[in-house]
Amino acid sequence: MVCRSRGERVLAVRRHYSSKKAPAPTGGFLTPKRLWLGIFAVWLLFISGILQTYTGSPGVLQAFRLYQLHQNKIAQLAEMELKIAELEKEEKKLQTDRAYIEQEIRRVLGYVHSDEIVFQF
Repeated sequence: MVCRSRGERVLAVRRHYSSKKAPAPTGGFLTPKRLWLGIFAVWLLFISGILQTYTGSPGVLQAFRLYQLHQNKIAQLAEMELKIAELEKEEKKLQTDRAYIEQEIRRVLGYVHSDEIVFQF
């Protein structure tokens, strides 16, 4: 509807106000919101590992922790293999190199030659 007042065109808008409230949904107990909330709750229980006795799975969080532990053990294994290789080299030197043997005896046991003077501070 168009109203004219003082030479201007004004669009009059009718607003419909109802004193009645919207009826409550009668969808029953299982509404879509509750359904998604239930699915999310079960998913969280499965992820956390609480359902381990029923599903047989330790849960994704536990699997992630185990994966990290496995990676740490692999890194430790690599370090130990390097240390073993160094110790094998030292073993070979101790079996064959007389100068290295003498150096280690002096360093570890504190031995000196008979013609050396020891200064103790």
